[in-house]
Amino acid sequence: MEGEPEALKAQPQVSDRSGPKPLLLLGVVVFVALVTFLLTKGLAGKHSLGFSPRLLLALIAAFVLFLRLLPILFDKTFGTIGLVQIFSPEFEQRIRTRYQSETALLAGLGFDLLFFVGDSMSVFRLALIFPAIVVLHMRRNRVPMTFSGPRLLTGNPVFIFKDKTAYAHPNSLGFTFHTLFQDGTLLVSKNFGDDSGFISSIVVNICSAANASDTWAAHQKRRSELEAQGKRVDRQNSFETYREIVLKEQTRK
Repeated sequence: MEGEPEALKAQPQVSDRSGPKPLLLLGVVVFVALVTFLLTKGLAGKHSLGFSPRLLLALIAAFVLFLRLLPILFDKTFGTIGLVQIFSPEFEQRIRTRYQSETALLAGLGFDLLFFVGDSMSVFRLALIFPAIVVLHMRRNRVPMTFSGPRLLTGNPVFIFKDKTAYAHPNSLGFTFHTLFQDGTLLVSKNFGDDSGFISSIVVNICSAANASDTWAAHQKRRSELEAQGKRVDRQNSFETYREIVLKEQTRK
């Protein structure tokens, strides 16, 4: 995963919150030191594990404050995972090479390559168990990866159907097809995963163990059914539109 040229590093990123911040870490250290001091003082002044009411209230208030700040501390320290568009010719070529068979298959179904995208995350997230396992899985499946500054970037191609009614997104797990309607309804068809946990405006087709052609056929059939109900396809085909689709799909109940 060698470094990539500035064309990749200079691109704008979505949800780009990376790395621990010195002032934030200092605040955590001060908070822990304060709690430790209060705890030590309480134990030193008592023969039992009891606390004075004032000290007990201070510890409860500090604990509640810590719980409220915990999501922010986690987000600032480990960063979020954001979707970015890739502009590096070198990295794009690696993605083309990895997905050349999927590209040929989708071309036969009427899809054209639209752009390249990647999931960008702080390298500090690799200290967590689940992200590290995911990265190892992607490595075993030869998913293109590179470092862009302090962030790890994975690469995938995105395709658009010839009449602009659907996106196609191959990855190491299989194929995903998306169609967005003007009323906000999102149709998602894939040949992996399950259909649990999606919000009501997402219609999910899970075609387990099906090939790309059968999954695409099921997607077209369901799209036709939704159009028969009066829904109209949103035919915008920009990165911004695709990013909104991905964020919508990731929203859970």
